[in-house]
Amino acid sequence: RFGQKKFPIESFNYLYDNNYLNDFKQYLNIELISMNMLNKKTNFDSPNEWFSTKSYSSKFGGIDNWFKNKNNIQINSAFWEILGTLRAINNKETIIDKNIKEKITTSEKYLEKYLLKYVKNNPNTEFNLIIPPYSRIHNAISAQYRKSDFIRIKKSIKFLVENSEKYPNLKIYGWGDKDFPSDISLYKDLGHYHPKINSKMLYWIKDNEGLLTLSNVEKYLEVFEKKSLDYDLLKIEKKIETFLDKDWF
Repeated sequence: RFGQKKFPIESFNYLYDNNYLNDFKQYLNIELISMNMLNKKTNFDSPNEWFSTKSYSSKFGGIDNWFKNKNNIQINSAFWEILGTLRAINNKETIIDKNIKEKITTSEKYLEKYLLKYVKNNPNTEFNLIIPPYSRIHNAISAQYRKSDFIRIKKSIKFLVENSEKYPNLKIYGWGDKDFPSDISLYKDLGHYHPKINSKMLYWIKDNEGLLTLSNVEKYLEVFEKKSLDYDLLKIEKKIETFLDKDWF
């Protein structure tokens, strides 16, 4: 992970060379072994997994469990973002960047530099890129309020799909047109989804379900946008006001 000081990305280069035998060094990593000894639930394949920690897993299951964890910084941030967005929408406010075309170009240059360059330079490596299935609330906030952000998301997805036609070793997957992002029980905040979604994505990728191509990307974006625009954020606001002490805000 970029910016990770404890485990810099360079220290894992051996996992991506042509020697499969040296990959076992990962299982002899003293720091990871120590982490596993301290946490009996953590296994060697998922040394940094967090779902087995109760403070994280307790947030899944529905918005009522969010309320029970209202003092958590991620939940607190989610509530403020939802309520702040709804106040702005009620005041007929939206965020539309005057320099949106310039921002789109900046996004495309970023993708060229940090992703497509590696796809182009490694034609024998298959790159499977996943559009993160954030919660529908997250995308609804962008579509209904931070409209410039939503436009950039759509343009970036289209840009990547166009490049996947140019580079056969690049595949783009997205599930923003599915129903599950609307199920808040699968999310512990606006962005982090249940581990079982990770498992499902592996099967979907195996079956090429959710594969975006030039022939289906326009329909995908159309459905993705409609679901995001139609999502009833006011219902969430009412639930927040019903279950939380208003003085808490």
